[in-house]
Amino acid sequence: MKLNDEQKLKVEKYLSEKWPEPQACVVCHNVDWKFPDELFSLTEYNTEYPQPERRALPVIVLICTNCGNTMLFYAKCMGIINGVE
Repeated sequence: MKLNDEQKLKVEKYLSEKWPEPQACVVCHNVDWKFPDELFSLTEYNTEYPQPERRALPVIVLICTNCGNTMLFYAKCMGIINGVE
């Protein structure tokens, strides 16, 4: 799912409120991050269930522009989609 402008602002606001400066990468200490403007899904790995029945978590991906370290944030907690499980 593509993020709209309002959702992108929510991501930026959430990060500035929850992650105080400097927002440094734990790997390389770079402070320059980017996030793709899409919502991603992290799916459960469970060999007992067929693919359509697997649980999926909606996540925002944050990527360090220097080393590629990647962090995931639960989109529901960020207010990107409704509800919090």
